[in-house]
Amino acid sequence: MAILETMKVAFQQTGLRWGYDSYGGICLMNQKCRGLIILIGVGLSACGTPASQFGVYQQSDGAVGIHAPKSATQEETQAAAEKECKKLGKRTAMMAGSRETVNDRFPMTYLYRCIN
Repeated sequence: MAILETMKVAFQQTGLRWGYDSYGGICLMNQKCRGLIILIGVGLSACGTPASQFGVYQQSDGAVGIHAPKSATQEETQAAAEKECKKLGKRTAMMAGSRETVNDRFPMTYLYRCIN
């Protein structure tokens, strides 16, 4: 309850009116502020990163690992590895090996070495 009182005092100091909505949650009464909060929420959700079909990681020895779905081709995994290598300042990627995993989403892991 102390948190609600603290929030009430903070809102009153900023000139905002506040109350409870029909579900018992705190509701800001200032329409401009409510619109700004909605706009920020929509903007942040639009900036979310789309789910990738590959899982990309970097190993401690500098190798790049690509977790790939069963339907992925070697060219697609090569492209994902080269993209990660370019982030590391390297030009291209060379396949160093592959192995099967027990992960249903990514049943194959490919290892690549980044080359200048």
